[in-house]
Amino acid sequence: LWCAAHQAMRNKQWGEMARHLEAFVGQMPDAAGAYRLWAYAATEAGDFAQALALYQTVVRLREDRGDAADAERWHILTLGSICGAWRVVREHCVALGMEVPVSDDPIDDEDGQWVCIRYREDGGDVDYVAIRTGPATAQIIEVSVPGGPQRVGDRVAFDATPLADPPEDEEEAQGFVMPYRHVHTLQAGERRGFTVDGADPSAEEWEPFLTALGAEDVRVWIHSSREYRVQNPHGPQGEGLPGLYFSVAPPRAMPLAVLHALLAKATAAWQHPMCWLALAQAAGADPAPHEAIKDKYGL
Repeated sequence: LWCAAHQAMRNKQWGEMARHLEAFVGQMPDAAGAYRLWAYAATEAGDFAQALALYQTVVRLREDRGDAADAERWHILTLGSICGAWRVVREHCVALGMEVPVSDDPIDDEDGQWVCIRYREDGGDVDYVAIRTGPATAQIIEVSVPGGPQRVGDRVAFDATPLADPPEDEEEAQGFVMPYRHVHTLQAGERRGFTVDGADPSAEEWEPFLTALGAEDVRVWIHSSREYRVQNPHGPQGEGLPGLYFSVAPPRAMPLAVLHALLAKATAAWQHPMCWLALAQAAGADPAPHEAIKDKYGL
């Protein structure tokens, strides 16, 4: 049974793997390792309630032997968050040394640290910046560029085991964002994204712009670095301007014509016009002004 379970795991046959392990623990009810492997299979199969119960069994068996069960408790935090078992989550937070009151209330801290949530997309790994909202939950704040899934606003549960260690160098560690593996999306953000490109606005232009978009629940995310430059249409050839390339993500329910008008109004007084060609086309607006900006600034 044990060998058959491992063969099923290699083939990613989670149901078959679970059946072998269920039979195995029927013969060896104190086999914590088998329960742990069964919990892994249940998690991969998306049966989070069963996985939660199995990890709780592992904790009980390990504690009965006087062994530590911290790794299993962290899995319980993830699975309990998915299942809404907040009392269970809080009890295991306390067991891990966190100062958390035990109740049935969800844990939802909007002022948590930045983390990276790693998804598996098209056979590769993709990281999205998020705000940690609980011991094993986060909300994605990075707006995706076109061509991939739009995840901004998604509330997710993640595997609380970090995928990398912080750099030993103190300076590098200051800018390090801890990566974690995505396990389950608790609630989709229901947004779509569009890029905006052009010369970098002044702080006096940018801050009111953010305020105006924030008032309409439109998220903003900057993609460009400080080195990004665009063509200066009024300067000597080869002399560029600091550029800014960013995305805006409105709620999916917002009509694109409304977003287009909002951007036009919020940038009307800027020294340099901005280009949002794809949005203009999708909104049914005249693309000619944006095509002209694209050519003028070499975007």
